[in-house]
Amino acid sequence: TDVRKSKGTFIETPFTNFKKAYELCDSHADRHYHKDAVVFCDGFVQEMSGRQASVAVQLRRDLSHCIQTNRRKLHSIVETIMLCGRQNIPLRGHRDSGTDIKGASSSSNHGNFQALLTFRVSAGDTILKEHLESAGKNAIYTSPEIQNQILNILGDYIRDAILTKVRSSLCYSLVADEVTDCSNKEQLCLVLRYVETSSCQIRKDLVTFLECDGGITGDALSDMMLKFLSDHLDPSKLRGQAYDGASNMSGKTKGAASRICSKYPLALYTHCASHCLNLVVVASFEEKSVRNMTGVVNRLSTFFFAHPKRQKKLEEAIQNTQPDSNVQKLKDLCRTRWVERIDALDRVRKLHPSIVACFETISAEGSSMWSNESVVDANTLLLAITSTEYIAALVITQECIQYLYSLTTSLQMEAKDIVHAMAEVNSLTSSLEQVRSNIDTYHSQWLNAISDIRQRHRSNTPASNPFEYYKQTISIPILDHLLTELRTRFTEHQKTALHGLYLIPSVLVTKDLSDVSSFVMKAGELYTEDLPNPSSLASELHNWHTKWSQEKETHGSSTLPTTLYSTLPQISSFYPNIKVLITILCTLPVTSCTAERSFSGLKRIKSSLRSTMTNERLSSLALLHNHRDIPVNIEEIIDEFDRQYPRRLQLSQ
Repeated sequence: TDVRKSKGTFIETPFTNFKKAYELCDSHADRHYHKDAVVFCDGFVQEMSGRQASVAVQLRRDLSHCIQTNRRKLHSIVETIMLCGRQNIPLRGHRDSGTDIKGASSSSNHGNFQALLTFRVSAGDTILKEHLESAGKNAIYTSPEIQNQILNILGDYIRDAILTKVRSSLCYSLVADEVTDCSNKEQLCLVLRYVETSSCQIRKDLVTFLECDGGITGDALSDMMLKFLSDHLDPSKLRGQAYDGASNMSGKTKGAASRICSKYPLALYTHCASHCLNLVVVASFEEKSVRNMTGVVNRLSTFFFAHPKRQKKLEEAIQNTQPDSNVQKLKDLCRTRWVERIDALDRVRKLHPSIVACFETISAEGSSMWSNESVVDANTLLLAITSTEYIAALVITQECIQYLYSLTTSLQMEAKDIVHAMAEVNSLTSSLEQVRSNIDTYHSQWLNAISDIRQRHRSNTPASNPFEYYKQTISIPILDHLLTELRTRFTEHQKTALHGLYLIPSVLVTKDLSDVSSFVMKAGELYTEDLPNPSSLASELHNWHTKWSQEKETHGSSTLPTTLYSTLPQISSFYPNIKVLITILCTLPVTSCTAERSFSGLKRIKSSLRSTMTNERLSSLALLHNHRDIPVNIEEIIDEFDRQYPRRLQLSQ
């Protein structure tokens, strides 16, 4: 070729044949090496004059453009996966391989994820469209494996965001509960309660679901929880634990709480206050008349539930008997959802005339319209709900536990500190004591309500009159049970609450400094290692008392904070020890409701149609679904994906 030939005159040998100057010059100008030299010379001149970038720069620009294009492709895919996780939309379909650019015209159901990608393409995402149409089968980045990898990175990102805030806080508490999922596996839910440093807000954040492979004994559960804390946090900063009352959690010798306390003594165990309140109600239902009444109420809900024809007949009876009623269905006496139990009794009482009318209609229509089972059950229940014993138990029980409704809902609030919770428990106890002291007055009102519903006949139990009979057999026993259980089950909560009660300004100004000091100094002794300057706690408390006494004199008591939570943002750096004590008390858990609320999300995420997902995928989806308030930087997700799982598409230089 021309490259292998000798370059000759002008290059390897000097030019001496001037007779052939034109001929040799024209021949040299046609050579490829001369043309290349001219191009290189022009490029050199333009580069040195600043009119053109160097080759290396141009290559870097091309590489940068390629990387940015690849990142935009993956950006669309990550956004779609995150949308599915946030909204709890199942990703998978009947077939989940390849792409589904045809969209609605495709005969196969490739799942929500593929459908959403198709929707993005049809909405104008040209980069994603070009990628899905031209990429190789092993470089589409939509496979189930890559979905799981991106989900895991998203879950880790949200968990790290939570743990970063926990690490910056003074201390934290652990809330846990276990549940069996639809694939018959025990899942342990872990929630961290802490005070966010920047906003002084009480946070209760789900951080993971752990599969209980080693069983659900106290030893196994405590080992799992301590391992997670050791891997991600400082366990020595653990100041509280909240679980249900199961023996594997609360047992004094082999329970998970006692084993953790043996290693970290300041991690005080708190029996979930909502569970305590539930046990109070359950114990109050042990009276014979009340127990029989609740059995009838359960049978009522079972009779109408999952039987459309029966439910429709009840709705017709409501329309004819109580047309202004906004309640159309009965509820079951749920054993775990406390508000539902109160609502169930309230609905049965409100709809009593319609229920009676419905049963009378079914009985009258007989076997020509209904099955023998329906007619027999309707007659049996009609006899039960029209008895005076049942009506009296329903009215009195509903009136008594109605006092618990506000506390039941209040305990499940996010920003609830233990002092505020115990103040509400004490207020409830005082109200019930007043009812018990004036039982004749209240029972007379209840008896009038019983008479208004219906009164037919009652058992021949010795009593001077119906008033005394139902007072002695239902009203007094229920109230006594409620009061006894409230005083017994919330004793430990009250002891803990006393540590912080007198630090609240609205309470502080009503007490002498000497009375306040005894309780606050005990709290200071308990948390000595957390206090920045324990020796100055007494003088600091004196200044704290003076500050709020002057505030009361100047602006009145209505301006004083009434809870630990509202007090915390108003503590200046002048009171470091008090700020630490109040922060710790705000961190102490009141209930395990946050953990139990996450079970509802678990049931939505891991359903019978999605029962084979791994625990890592489950935790990632749960974090995405529960923490929609935590922003996700998709560029950081892509960087982490490129670091952990490098593949064909170049995503970084």
